[in-house]
Amino acid sequence: MPLEWYRVEPFPERLRVRRRHNLTFEVSGPKGENGYEVEVHEYYNGIGFSYQLLLETTTDLERIAPAPVVERLSLIANGIFKDLELQPKALLVGIKESPGIGSVNYEGRAIVGRNRLVYIELELFSFPLQDVDYWEGILWHEAMHAKYILEGRWPSIWPFYDPDAGPLWALDCLVHFSIDGWLEKNNKPTVYWAPPDEPDADFKSSRLYELREGLQNSGCMVAESVLTKVADDLWGRETNIREVWKILQELGLTIPEAIPLGQYLISHGEDG
Repeated sequence: MPLEWYRVEPFPERLRVRRRHNLTFEVSGPKGENGYEVEVHEYYNGIGFSYQLLLETTTDLERIAPAPVVERLSLIANGIFKDLELQPKALLVGIKESPGIGSVNYEGRAIVGRNRLVYIELELFSFPLQDVDYWEGILWHEAMHAKYILEGRWPSIWPFYDPDAGPLWALDCLVHFSIDGWLEKNNKPTVYWAPPDEPDADFKSSRLYELREGLQNSGCMVAESVLTKVADDLWGRETNIREVWKILQELGLTIPEAIPLGQYLISHGEDG
């Protein structure tokens, strides 16, 4: 093979690590895991951006996270946190290139350390970063998750799901009624997927579908009237992890007492 076919690109300046943050949590992982490091590659308007690319080349970086788009997202994120009157110690946004089919996908997730450091990770498996309106809706949703933690209504939890940790998905499903209902009622940008067999479903109905499907997959058969009452009661109003945990139990689900989250819930009872 001719030598000229090989070309080594210089490492992108935008991917050089400017700072490292370590997040620790009130609730560690099932096996005591704690600590999550985030590398900051760039700063825009005070927000640190972290990039996770499959290929660390300038071409790929500019294709996946164009600088003007990242800067626009920084302005949006700053506006959201100002609107919500939240003042984290630092706000970081991660841009993650999806590995594709077979991977565990999510649009976004908020990881908040007990030191009030907020990291919102966006995974680009459905839409490119250039679809800013879509990602604005995701940022609003994840900022609301961060709000619950920063205001003490939800603990900062080790961010990785473990099958031995119980139905953590149900905690998310239930709090989504409060978070997304609030966004809808306050005319904030929202993003949701209508169920394939209910293409005209509204936001609350879509969230109810997710809860119903999750319960059925867990072997819990709950009357539709009960689920509707839960959705109607939580939609758009503030809640906390103690109330959500109580509802979860009433639906027939449990968090194992032996794991850190179970211990936290027991020690933070009705008045915790």
